[in-house]
Amino acid sequence: MTLDSLYSGVALHSLVRQFPERISLICASKRYGAKYGSFFQQLRRNWKHSGYSFVNYLSYHFIYYYVFLHIADFINFILKREKKVYSLRQLSKKFNIPVLETENPNHSTVVKQLEEFNPDIIISVYFDHVIRKSIIELPKFGVINVHTALLPDYRGPFPPLWPILKKEQTVGVSVHYINSERLDTGPILAEKKFPVIKGESVLGADCRLVKEAMPMLSDVLLQIENGTARAVDQEARGRGFYYSYPARADLKHLSVPLVSIKDFVKQYF
Repeated sequence: MTLDSLYSGVALHSLVRQFPERISLICASKRYGAKYGSFFQQLRRNWKHSGYSFVNYLSYHFIYYYVFLHIADFINFILKREKKVYSLRQLSKKFNIPVLETENPNHSTVVKQLEEFNPDIIISVYFDHVIRKSIIELPKFGVINVHTALLPDYRGPFPPLWPILKKEQTVGVSVHYINSERLDTGPILAEKKFPVIKGESVLGADCRLVKEAMPMLSDVLLQIENGTARAVDQEARGRGFYYSYPARADLKHLSVPLVSIKDFVKQYF
């Protein structure tokens, strides 16, 4: 369960390559429409709350990423270089995985479609919906989420942004169970810290951490399969904090750029 974005584009192909013919479905959220509103409604809302720089940052993840993908594909083809970023459609075609696009994954019709696949496990990577009980109870081995920040300290939809904004010396990745409808609260299966890289943009950290997360996720899947997975309850670590969309005032304290063209382009080559 994911979004077609730079996040998924730089990372998911490595996961799919490791588990060929075992990933039976990609459930993709339609970002624009339904409860989130149209593209222009979201643009206006984000501009008002977070300002131009944040709107531009989101555009790199959801719009510019897709445009530049085709330019990079052509350049890599001419130079005979390995392709590094895949759209969900390209991933689906290459590995013969069906894609289910939905505005509401928790709708009974969608849940029924998911049920027909009889999933052993469901993985959430940069998904923009709360996964409800009807889906949590579907897979035999549960639902797991990849969160590109350390839990429970940095819950919420923009994981690398907030520790960087708060001038932490480390960022991190957590792989955890989703066992309730409370966001980013389930038992932790794996976690790892990484240093903040001087001068790296938030977008660069996004891409670096989600790529670092894929080997961790692969290890967790194999541990679940062979019965050696061990999870740590987050509650034992304290309540933690939930951070949502940053306000304009928050971003004034950011010491690195949200976006670097260099960090963006290097993902493709």
